[in-house]
Amino acid sequence: MSGHSPHMMNLFIKSWNWQLAKKYIVRLTEEERTNLESLIHKGKVAAHKRLHAEILLKADISELGEKWLDSAISEAFGISTTAQLKRVRERLVQEGF
Repeated sequence: MSGHSPHMMNLFIKSWNWQLAKKYIVRLTEEERTNLESLIHKGKVAAHKRLHAEILLKADISELGEKWLDSAISEAFGISTTAQLKRVRERLVQEGF
């Protein structure tokens, strides 16, 4: 890594620390993303289910994911606390899709 600029090294360290700080990391498969996207676009779906689907899609750090930070997700969906985001991620990781 000696060939990298100090700026690039700093970005790497910040990215690495960010991923270590999160206990429950969302990595969705293509099939899971498709299922969540179809749930969002259905006519009649409970509001909390739609919100949870949106949160998971935004928090997804896979190649296809949007990789949003919790603060951006909170702001976009009007959630005042990140506790709900953590619970949604935790439920996915512990209980599965």
